[in-house]
Amino acid sequence: MAYITKSNFHQIIKKIEIDDTRDVKFDLFINKFDLFDKYEIGYLFAIEKLYSDTENIITNFYKKIPKKEDEFKYIFEGGQPAYHLYLECEKLNSNFQNYPIPSAIKEKGEQSVINYRNWFKNNIGLLEENPTKFIEHLQAKFTLEINLTSFTHLNSGSEEFDNLNLEDLKTRINELLTKVREYYKSASPEKQYIIDKYKKRTFLSLKDEKIRLNTEGIYTDSAIRKFLKTYYNEFKKPLKELLINYFRVKYNENLKFEGKLLESLGFKVCSICKNKYEKMKAE
Repeated sequence: MAYITKSNFHQIIKKIEIDDTRDVKFDLFINKFDLFDKYEIGYLFAIEKLYSDTENIITNFYKKIPKKEDEFKYIFEGGQPAYHLYLECEKLNSNFQNYPIPSAIKEKGEQSVINYRNWFKNNIGLLEENPTKFIEHLQAKFTLEINLTSFTHLNSGSEEFDNLNLEDLKTRINELLTKVREYYKSASPEKQYIIDKYKKRTFLSLKDEKIRLNTEGIYTDSAIRKFLKTYYNEFKKPLKELLINYFRVKYNENLKFEGKLLESLGFKVCSICKNKYEKMKAE
């Protein structure tokens, strides 16, 4: 068996297309309320089935996407995702960090980016030992002012949810559903109106364009977006996170899959795990 990080698991989810969600039936909870639009339902359904019925969902719904081309935006780009042979692998349990290419380097062309990347990778040990000295050397080498920003993608996900068992997660989900209902009951008529009309359309909070459904003119588009953003962050987002973790704990807690299946999706075996396996086999 093989293991993958949560980040790579969600990369697989993004390539699953479920167009018709009218007959979607979930394990529990989701059909108890009416909050998610068809795309959110499709996303949650794909996650549940990828955990519980992996081969079927991959065979029938997985859409292979060509390997993403290098956009020359970050130090690490274009590599294959890896799967791990051992649950205790340091790469499986560590944080992955990436770093943006400075605009001044990108403006000089692809070769400048390649040179910058090569220097960065060759000196990354210094970054881990002494970040201040690393930045000094970097600035001297490329004669530019750099504010080094680290983008960290946690392999471990949310520790708050990782430590919960199935019953704990059920309790959290039910408690949050109760909060959703109580919030609606105590809300002003104005807020109830927005919830009734837009609770499945919280994605509108991310768009600057005119809200076409807002024809009455009772509230400004800006006011609706502000409320929807708060509503999503307080209720829908944590609810989705709880449901995703419920599916994981119930069906596949350690994200364990068949290595050959992952290879068919474009994964390669982790180099550390491969070396460990070959060393053990030779002994």
